[in-house]
Amino acid sequence: MFLRKGDLRTSLKLAERTIQYADTLSLLADGHLRAGRTLHIEGNRHVEAAKHYETVNKNMPGVLASVGLAGIYLQKGARISQMPDFAHSQ
Repeated sequence: MFLRKGDLRTSLKLAERTIQYADTLSLLADGHLRAGRTLHIEGNRHVEAAKHYETVNKNMPGVLASVGLAGIYLQKGARISQMPDFAHSQ
């Protein structure tokens, strides 16, 4: 909700709290995914966003984190052939 309204600071803070207090793997993955999306939208924090996406892919692989990582690579000007295997395996 905060992400849609453009309140990136609150969105990131809530994602960090979700990560901090998660008691299940799915909640932890959701927190990392939301943090990655928020940082990705900020535009200048791609490295941090990629770390959150990679954490999700490592612990609970899914399409959303792979799409986020692929988006970061494309924004940086990478070609699909240059992307790591996560972009080709999903």
